[in-house]
Amino acid sequence: YNCIEKIMKMVKRFVIDSKKQIILLLDAYFANATAFDYVYDANKETEKEQIILIARAKSNAVGYKLPEKSDKKRVGRPKKYGDSIKFKDMFKNNFEGATKAVVKLYDKKEEIEYLCFDVLWKPVKRLCRFVLVKTKEKTMILICSNMNIEPIDIILGYSYRFKIEVTFKTLKHTIRGFF
Repeated sequence: YNCIEKIMKMVKRFVIDSKKQIILLLDAYFANATAFDYVYDANKETEKEQIILIARAKSNAVGYKLPEKSDKKRVGRPKKYGDSIKFKDMFKNNFEGATKAVVKLYDKKEEIEYLCFDVLWKPVKRLCRFVLVKTKEKTMILICSNMNIEPIDIILGYSYRFKIEVTFKTLKHTIRGFF
């Protein structure tokens, strides 16, 4: 049992027992096949999109376009993946085609730019939604298990994770809630 499996089993059990839809906000440690496979399996078991996973992707994340259909007959098995997209390289370039928005992040209004890609992610062998976010101070890559959520909602959802972290820190250190 590792930490990820234990947490994801608890989440899956909660969702199946309660029949509630949840959005799970996690850090880059959880942006892996194990977490996304548990979400996929739970959603398949409940026959609904019960769990939506939003996590910060690792900086070296790579997505793949769907392979292009060719009219030519090819020998061998068909391609599973198209061209690769190295997301961190996109920040170095001019961030062409980015959508600009003003959002309230961490209790202050901030101008951001973002790009959204629905691409194949090799660890899970399925489509995932990647949102590249650029603020004045930093950049980040977010990944979501649901392709129907708007990119701005993914960004705002992930920003709530910080408030949760502060609440736990206060509970732990100031109030000594876990003694």
